[in-house]
Amino acid sequence: MNFDFEYKLIVNENDEGKIKEYQMQEMFNVSITNKNILIFEPFPYHYECTSGFTKYFLDLGYKVDILMHEFGKDSLSLMEEKDKIRIFIYENLDQIHLFSKSLIAVMNYYAFILVETVTFSRNKTISELELFSNNKSILVIHSMENYRLLNLSNVQNQNKIWTLGHFNIGLQVNPHHYGNIKIRDKNKRTKFFLVSTTSRNYKYIISAAYKIIAEKLEFEINVVGHQKTFSYQNKKKNKKVLKNRILYNYKTNYSTLYRMVNSSDYIIMCLDPDKDHEFKSERNSGTAQLAYGFLKPVLINKYFKDNYNMTSENSFLFDKSSFYDTMKKAILLNNKEYKKKQKKLLELKKNIYKISILNVQKTLNSLIKKL
Repeated sequence: MNFDFEYKLIVNENDEGKIKEYQMQEMFNVSITNKNILIFEPFPYHYECTSGFTKYFLDLGYKVDILMHEFGKDSLSLMEEKDKIRIFIYENLDQIHLFSKSLIAVMNYYAFILVETVTFSRNKTISELELFSNNKSILVIHSMENYRLLNLSNVQNQNKIWTLGHFNIGLQVNPHHYGNIKIRDKNKRTKFFLVSTTSRNYKYIISAAYKIIAEKLEFEINVVGHQKTFSYQNKKKNKKVLKNRILYNYKTNYSTLYRMVNSSDYIIMCLDPDKDHEFKSERNSGTAQLAYGFLKPVLINKYFKDNYNMTSENSFLFDKSSFYDTMKKAILLNNKEYKKKQKKLLELKKNIYKISILNVQKTLNSLIKKL
């Protein structure tokens, strides 16, 4: 597909080291070949996955176009081979629906189309773009619940269904690449990183923080999310004691998120067996991608360890009664032992990549047979 129109760039075309960004409508004006793959993300989140999926396609010799919400446009800021990536920005789903017929026509020119998040709540959008029936499409399932709600067991070619975790469906393809991340030394003041949501239990973290502060150990917890504080920390006493120890970052962009993760020592995966049991085998946490990609050992309840391949060699495992002891051990861990955990995490990262790219190739081969 090749129209004789000028590209309408959002950034300067001569701007070195940046990915070219376009408004969505410019998809109808650009050159598309059989070596172009399209990634479509129908949500204003999950962009911590986009660079990882892009990496697999680039490594297999493709160029990648990404149709994404404007919130995710800096999520590929650390990527290599930026000259092989184009971003097309949409503002809202109404815009997608308005141009759906044109988008269907354009999508037919791509070698393959990856739908990065397939959920029942986006059934209308994905169906209107004919992506469930398109023989070139690949569907990423983040939870078994959506697989069941959408009756995806009826999909004849199950190789076109990808999962991030160890689900008993489709093929596992885990996106965890952000750039060439180097193993870092442990900070003198230990830094933890945590992604918060409104439904999680943080009481045991605050309780552990109180005890460790009393022992005069140096640490801080950097929190990102849509809330400006934990609900348990609203009391004046809590705010005073935990000031400069629990630091909140409200609605950060991806570039800031990556800087925070990279400067941290550990990631706390705040999963509670009583409330979050689906994350054991039916749903995957995006925090794991950050841990693999930035080589950050995690603190994780041992109930969930298998779904994320976390062990005592590459991370810290705890149960309900041992988080304080585990957090303290992580703070006291010396740099030599810390790097041992990172190297084990690097081994895991390489193994996940190897399994994933073989599955990507398996999917593409199976789709080619259907075309």
